[in-house]
Amino acid sequence: NLYGLDLVHEELKTGFQKQFVFDEYVYATSIRGLEVFDIENPALPQLIYEIELPGDVWLIAQNENILVLGTYWDLYTIDISDPRQPRVAGEYHKNRRGTGFLLEKLHIYRNHVYVSGYPGLLIFSIQDPEHPRLVHEMSGEIGQVQNIAIFSDYLYVFNRHSLSLYTFTLENPAEPQLINRLHTESYDMSLQQYDNYLYLMGGGRPTNIICLDNPEEPEIVAIGVMEEGESHIVGNQLWIEFRDEEIGRQYMKLYS
Repeated sequence: NLYGLDLVHEELKTGFQKQFVFDEYVYATSIRGLEVFDIENPALPQLIYEIELPGDVWLIAQNENILVLGTYWDLYTIDISDPRQPRVAGEYHKNRRGTGFLLEKLHIYRNHVYVSGYPGLLIFSIQDPEHPRLVHEMSGEIGQVQNIAIFSDYLYVFNRHSLSLYTFTLENPAEPQLINRLHTESYDMSLQQYDNYLYLMGGGRPTNIICLDNPEEPEIVAIGVMEEGESHIVGNQLWIEFRDEEIGRQYMKLYS
């Protein structure tokens, strides 16, 4: 959605973390919580609603009429049945002491939320959005999970320390089964999926393009150099965010 991309580009200048476009609305997360913009006129987005949430909200994903938001420690489900006035449906608060979990990325599959971070992977059930619950926790071999992707009925988990991409089957969404490990040449700031390919890039290492023709045995089909930065795939275009520290401005580059 090019309206969403234009707004993403502008919002990055004003402290928003992530944005999600739904119908004629943009849901933007920030250190303040969640803000809703009406983009019926994309040139003049209008702030129409705000939800204050503690912590720096920087993760967002959608499951039908439910948004899932994440801070470094906490998870929130947001009911957007009325898109102009969303409400907090449920909350999950992770222990921040001792074995606290730092959340980094999240994906949703069949009413389950997969959250990567330190020291591994958390899986939540949102079958009842008002009572999200932790159903599985994985660490051990996969270690710190920097990024995740879901393709077909498979979960792909990247470990930045071993530079490995792990493949899990999701026949049982609550208990993924490890079936493959692929060593890569990427440190992975970003993992994006388009058609039957994964793009693993960032961290000053070459970009890995991984074919998923056989989703149980991913294969690296190309290794190249691409400028590093957080990436987004929209349609058949790859947008990469950059920050110019000298002028304090963020901008985006486009690759076809």
